[in-house]
Amino acid sequence: MSVLITGSTDGIGLATAKQLVGQGVDVALHGRNPDKLDAALADVKGVSKGSTVTAFAADLSDLEQVASLAETVLYWTAAAPRGF
Repeated sequence: MSVLITGSTDGIGLATAKQLVGQGVDVALHGRNPDKLDAALADVKGVSKGSTVTAFAADLSDLEQVASLAETVLYWTAAAPRGF
């Protein structure tokens, strides 16, 4: 199973990501702040049990960034080894 979690740099989103990778789920993190996203990525990878963990930065209040994120995620899911 694979999941994209928006707003996953802190709070419920980050806790959910950590819980899922602890169960072996592949997770893609999303956040708008690249520094917070990098920290969350390192944190989640630290509890991963063989899951694929990646991150995408985008401000969802900006429609151009939303379109770019969607295109990137679609490309990434097509290329993912386990069919993310």
